[in-house]
Amino acid sequence: MLKITRTNLGQMAAAFAIKIAAGATSYILFVGLARYLGPGLFGTFSVLFSIAMVAGLAGSFGQQVFIVKETAVARRGANVEYEKGIYLFSAIVTLTVGSAFALAAGIAAAAHVDLPLKTVDLVLLSSLSFLYAVTQSTIGALRAQDKVLYAIFSRDVLWRLLAGGAITYLLLSEAESELTIALGVLVAPLCVIALSHVHMVWKTVRALRNGVKIRIKRWLDTSFGMSIIAVIAGSDTYLFTVILAVVATETETGAFFASMRTVDVINMFMIATTLISANRLSKAIAGGQHREFQGICNFLILVQLIPVLAVCGILAIFAEPVLCLFSSEYVEYGPILRLLSLGVAINALTGPTGLAMQIAGLHWLQVFYQGGALALCLLALPLSYTNFGLEGAAMSFIVSKTAWNVLAVWTLATQKSVNVSIVGLLGTSEIPSKDVIKGLKSQMSQRIR
Repeated sequence: MLKITRTNLGQMAAAFAIKIAAGATSYILFVGLARYLGPGLFGTFSVLFSIAMVAGLAGSFGQQVFIVKETAVARRGANVEYEKGIYLFSAIVTLTVGSAFALAAGIAAAAHVDLPLKTVDLVLLSSLSFLYAVTQSTIGALRAQDKVLYAIFSRDVLWRLLAGGAITYLLLSEAESELTIALGVLVAPLCVIALSHVHMVWKTVRALRNGVKIRIKRWLDTSFGMSIIAVIAGSDTYLFTVILAVVATETETGAFFASMRTVDVINMFMIATTLISANRLSKAIAGGQHREFQGICNFLILVQLIPVLAVCGILAIFAEPVLCLFSSEYVEYGPILRLLSLGVAINALTGPTGLAMQIAGLHWLQVFYQGGALALCLLALPLSYTNFGLEGAAMSFIVSKTAWNVLAVWTLATQKSVNVSIVGLLGTSEIPSKDVIKGLKSQMSQRIR
């Protein structure tokens, strides 16, 4: 069993299982919070939590992917001083930028929420934002050390399990609903997990020999690009819902948001597979091994293909019953769920475009492609809705996903001679079609090093 989990396929299966567990525990946690706080107070909590997560994502300043990318470069050149410098640079950036965004989150919450907030509530909110930023960075460091399963399990599953256990206790004891307690229940276990991450990373850094080299200008430039990408990629579905709410009815907006949350099931598997392969992709691109890079991308497409098509098929057949789980009023919007499923399927079949662009040093082009496509589609969203209703909004989402992914595939093919999309399974100049299957078998059995 241990040997199996040390292979690419085995670790992807383990990562996928962890992501499924993360989704289940997250769902149960928020159901418990809703029952503890009640519908009104839970609405306020949802706004506060969203502010904290967005601020935490921005506050990490793109360090998760930055560390994975740059440590691969440093190790390729046996530059231990630069590797140690990467960790020091990331720690300083996370502490400063993370603190700034945590403070901004508290200010934004105080200004945005109508309900008067206690000082302790704002402190806890800022703490939640800061700790999330810290764990974003430490997960990057642990990924670079091939400890990705522990990283995502502790932050994405254990955190929610501990918080959920505390909420269950409060429900059973019939404790009085308090926003402060709800925020504290999230902050306390995340603090413990963040400290455990820092301890593990520090042990690795301490083992490196003395001497530190830092490339401040280049690393700041890279981090800034990664940060913008993380915010764009992590908030697009929320932005579509926010803009749509300006022109659509509450019921339509709710149905659209419910459909968005449903298709995220497809993204869950994609995240799991790319998490495992990110470090190896970094090593391949750092060593100029385009054939290896192409082989990993082919493997990612193959393992994503079956679950993506399966889930899309299920949603296409059972769209109405699935939406009925949210509300019986959403049943008529089954076609919207089908359209959004198509958009996410296109995103999956074009391959790990975002990760590949970042690792290949094309992150600023990704910002231009992904941010530009998102901005244009958001600007056109009111007009699309006016002319075509909610179907027009769903089509805007599809255009946004398709446009930037196609541009990314084309750029990688022309500049890096790799095709990260499903077309790569047909063979490329680096890997002839007759060698694709042989390469896939090698990737499945290859051990994580």
